[in-house]
Amino acid sequence: MRGNTSNNVYIAFKGISRDNPYVSKDFLIEQHKSLPRDIYYQEFLAEFTDAGSDVFTGVDDVCIINQWNNDTRRGNRFFAGVDLGLTNDYSVLTIMDEFGRVSYMERVNGTSYAEITKSFTATIKRYGISSGYVEVNGPGKPVFEVLHSHEKKLREFVTNNTNKMDGIRGLIYDIQEQKVELPSKELFPDLYNELNAFTYKINATGTVSFSAPNGMNDDCVMSLMLANEARKKTVLSKGKLYIGNTNKTQQYANRI
Repeated sequence: MRGNTSNNVYIAFKGISRDNPYVSKDFLIEQHKSLPRDIYYQEFLAEFTDAGSDVFTGVDDVCIINQWNNDTRRGNRFFAGVDLGLTNDYSVLTIMDEFGRVSYMERVNGTSYAEITKSFTATIKRYGISSGYVEVNGPGKPVFEVLHSHEKKLREFVTNNTNKMDGIRGLIYDIQEQKVELPSKELFPDLYNELNAFTYKINATGTVSFSAPNGMNDDCVMSLMLANEARKKTVLSKGKLYIGNTNKTQQYANRI
């Protein structure tokens, strides 16, 4: 900042990633498409923004559901996302309908995997899911096998840097464009808090990675991402359907 004033002591230089001969144009185009605007401007255009560590923008605009949807009659299709935690983490189940509305979330800790599978199985069966993902990293494999024995439509999800980044970027876009409806901070504060705390870092290779801050959890975000991925891979490639806030003018769009 001192270098941008009229003095003879400091001088300021600004270099953006586009001027770097070692950064490909395709890489920058991909980052521009998949990152929130403020993060892209801050990390690649050297702009001072209010991005901080915020990843999800527009959270307050989509966290509007004040009660769970207990209407499980046939009509809407439902999708599940299960993130299983270790001893110090939480295990979370998210149920989302085909329109991107979260119908139910369950978050448990300090209980046995047998109790977790029993509770999650009952919820999944109640909603009669069309598809769903269960993360099988860490303790997930044996739990998945039990859940899958009760619900064959569940599928394994082996989390790696690539599919996690793709899933989080998809969730960033859906929240930013208000294509999903999530529980309010009063109904399910854990998800609201995790979304607002979620952060990112630029790796030495120039790629972006997403995670919860040190000492915090991202189990709710990951469970939501898995349900959203199951929904999009099943529904959004098959034609037109309404996505968005039901209080606004309904509109239809092709999804891929």
